[in-house]
Amino acid sequence: MVVFYRLTANREKPDEPEWIELAQAKIPLLLNYSQCKLLERDYYAAIEHCTEVLKYDRDCVKALFRRGKAHAGAWNFDRARADFQRCEQLDASLHDTRFLKLFFCFPHRFVHELTPSPAC
Repeated sequence: MVVFYRLTANREKPDEPEWIELAQAKIPLLLNYSQCKLLERDYYAAIEHCTEVLKYDRDCVKALFRRGKAHAGAWNFDRARADFQRCEQLDASLHDTRFLKLFFCFPHRFVHELTPSPAC
């Protein structure tokens, strides 16, 4: 009950230090959950959670990369490309990765290598 009150009270004041602290604490949880959703191939949920992370931290490379993977899995190649390009701008070390080269050269074939097949 106290947690619920604290959450609702903080929603009314998004510029308060408590709200900012709570938002920062949510980021790793949302990123972990988005990775779980990617592995389950629930791409729209992954997109939603990564987008929420990006509301708090516009330059979060991990959220952009995972959202790009989710967009590719949902066949939104233009949005995936935009997220991957933003990742490259923020982290130059990603420029030469096999993953991004594969996407930029063969976006439609990329989806098959996006996530491993679920275990039987």
